Amino acid sequence: MSEQQWRRRVLADLVAATAASSFAAPFVAAMDTAITKHAAGTHGLLASLNEELAVLCRRPYAFVASVPCRWLFGLFFCTYGAANLADTFSRARGGFSSTAVLGASTAANMSTAANSAFLACVR
Repeated sequence: MSEQQWRRRVLADLVAATAASSFAAPFVAAMDTAITKHAAGTHGLLASLNEELAVLCRRPYAFVASVPCRWLFGLFFCTYGAANLADTFSRARGGFSSTAVLGASTAANMSTAANSAFLACVR
């Protein structure tokens, strides 16, 4: 495989990870906030979810720029990117991609979570 083909595949993997993360992160952030408010007893689950989705629709930039949404985007991007790249490299080497994808996505997810936990303790 030529260097240009490698670059295209890596770029495609990262673009796919970016797209998936961009679509998933706002909705997961809304759901997470709704569940947290419900668990705290301050709001009903559906009422809180409707409220969060309304904020997402009324002020999408502010919602996407919020810390929870950015953190989830980063977590998803690292996980999806690692899985996509591991799959590409594993298939290119003729290996079994499931094991590589599981290992890479687990490592990316755990290291991202560990870094965020460390930052929360340092603040």
